[in-house]
Amino acid sequence: MKHLISKKQGFVYFNICITLAFLSNNNTNVILYSNYFFMFRTIRAKLIFILLLFVCVTILTAVAIFNYVIKTKDDLSAITRNAETTYLLLLKDVTVTRDFFENETINPIFFKAGKSKTLEKHYALCRDIKSSLEHLNILQERSNYDLTGKIIKLKKEFNDYKDLTNSITRQILTRGFKDYGVEGEMRKHAHDLENYNNEIGLINILQLRRHEKDFIIRQEDQYVSKHKVLTASIKNTVLANNAISSKKRIEIISTLDGYSEKFITLTGLEKKIGLKNSDGMKSQIDNSVDRIEEAFSFLISDAAIKEKEGLATIKLIFFITFFIFIVGSIYGARYISTRVSSSITNLKDMITEFVKSDFTKRTVLPINDSEFEVDILATNVSIMEQHIVNQMSALKQTNKELETLFYKASYDIKTPLMEVKNLTMIATKKINDAESLKYFALINQSWQNLTTIVDELGMVNDIKNEEITTEKINFEEILKSVYNEHRSLPLFDNILFSLDITLKEDFYSSTILIKTIFRHLIDNSIKYSTKRLRQSFLKISIEGQSNNMLKITVSDNGIGIQKEHEDKIFDMFFKGTDRSTGTGLGLYIVQNSLQKINGAVSVESDQVNGTTFTILLPNKVNKRNIMERIIQKKLANEGTNNVVLNYI
Repeated sequence: MKHLISKKQGFVYFNICITLAFLSNNNTNVILYSNYFFMFRTIRAKLIFILLLFVCVTILTAVAIFNYVIKTKDDLSAITRNAETTYLLLLKDVTVTRDFFENETINPIFFKAGKSKTLEKHYALCRDIKSSLEHLNILQERSNYDLTGKIIKLKKEFNDYKDLTNSITRQILTRGFKDYGVEGEMRKHAHDLENYNNEIGLINILQLRRHEKDFIIRQEDQYVSKHKVLTASIKNTVLANNAISSKKRIEIISTLDGYSEKFITLTGLEKKIGLKNSDGMKSQIDNSVDRIEEAFSFLISDAAIKEKEGLATIKLIFFITFFIFIVGSIYGARYISTRVSSSITNLKDMITEFVKSDFTKRTVLPINDSEFEVDILATNVSIMEQHIVNQMSALKQTNKELETLFYKASYDIKTPLMEVKNLTMIATKKINDAESLKYFALINQSWQNLTTIVDELGMVNDIKNEEITTEKINFEEILKSVYNEHRSLPLFDNILFSLDITLKEDFYSSTILIKTIFRHLIDNSIKYSTKRLRQSFLKISIEGQSNNMLKITVSDNGIGIQKEHEDKIFDMFFKGTDRSTGTGLGLYIVQNSLQKINGAVSVESDQVNGTTFTILLPNKVNKRNIMERIIQKKLANEGTNNVVLNYI
């Protein structure tokens, strides 16, 4: 809308746009400020600076836009408000004039003084309406509302209304009431006629007053006609009566003519004023009020339309400004965040590459003596990276030596052990001494224990060097087979075995390693079962999980594991109870088997409720780095309480 925005408002809008453009453009000043910003050494300080800067800019921009919109909106709505206020003043004045017509026209005090508080209120309201119309004209010219023609017409209609009310007021004063004005003079002549009751006749006088009263009440012309007929009849009677002296006859005729004249004048004023039947000047005032109301209706309607158009323009300006601010903020945030996070992003990429390589490929981060937080972090990561690589190399060397030891234990030590066994058997056949045979029996038992250890160390070596061959796993068949292998154990018949398998799809893994895992877990559950008031049990649950993982739960109500031993049960040669007759390698073998097929195991145990092993296995074993295996197992383990994956 042309000229809708004032110069002051335009200046505010211009400043907002310049400020936003300044913030969004990558000019020299912005670069200088950003360079100053990057003097902050810590990421926290930089982020606080960004936050404070953004908050300040947002607040200042919001305040400027808000003030601009409110000011412009107030200017736009001022015309409509002023028009409505003027219209309300008119309605109030119409009410005041109506009150004047209804009350003051029958109030003797008004006719006596010629003044009225109601009239004074009317005059004051007329002055307010005139002033409001002048102010309305000024407002619409300033905002170019193009309402001049309607306001001029409204002024003319209002002036006509004001002139009519002033004129009817004068006519009402002339007409009078009771003892004042024309009615007062008519009443005086009527009282004078009563002095001639004998000559005129009381009935005729009463009849004249009756016609007067009927006309005042009903405003009908028939009573005027009746009045004239009766007046003429009285005159004829008076003139024909010779008993009346000439002087008195003249007095009676003069009084009667005076009364009749004032009555006719009164009837003429009543018709001209038209208060009783809303005719005459009263009708003109009502019509004038209707025209003014219609003019106000058009004016207010046009003003509302202009205001709506103006508000639409303001909204458009607001959205354009807001869009510029958002674009500038996004651009600025992107620029600053890129500057802030570039070094962190590079560091993140390098660390991710290092982790995906299973801590074997160094990224060679720079090492320098800097006070900046990111540089310190990069230096520490580089040092940590070098330390991890060194530790991994040492660990690989240790594993290699351990594998060599296992190999030696499995193959090189086994031969001399067999010779010891053969020599012991020969000796027991040739010696009859009971005490010597006792010692040879102990030697044979120790040989048997050592052979078991060597066999299990060989199993560990085989597991580490086993080539994984995946095939479809039949868990029910494997578990029944493994379970039946333990029938020779003393406590086997005391165990209530249960199996629950819920699989949505086929599972593929290494049959040999799956058997090895179940064999040692079932062996432990049977060996360490205990006679309780309730039946000893061994429960195995197998169910498919999300992320292509399998969850296996092996639970028993045996003697349990002491809390201080839970972190050690997967260590080589560890025995958690005096009842243990094994080598201490069972759970170590379980751990190595799971490592081979990328599985994980956790344990929960107490000496009251027994022990529960929870195992997570991936379907279709494939080679993954440590990060991928951790993420997969964590996702598969969501929703499970109190489970800590102590092996990854």
